[in-house]
Amino acid sequence: MGAIILNDAVIGKDCLIGAGALVTGGTVIPDGMLVLGSPAKAIRPVTEAEKADIRESAEGYAAEARQMKAEQKN
Repeated sequence: MGAIILNDAVIGKDCLIGAGALVTGGTVIPDGMLVLGSPAKAIRPVTEAEKADIRESAEGYAAEARQMKAEQKN
């Protein structure tokens, strides 16, 4: 939602980048962090509940894409 990640920034696995965050070039974000602000900073670890919500959301978008693709074939 409007986050900006500049060249040479490295975002770790399972991070959550907040809306409007500006991750500047050369920034390295460790795995599993919530990142907020401008310039963006790692605020705290992402909770297991947040990780589950992210996965569920991604699965929902993927299912919706499959459904739309199937409908276009008809």
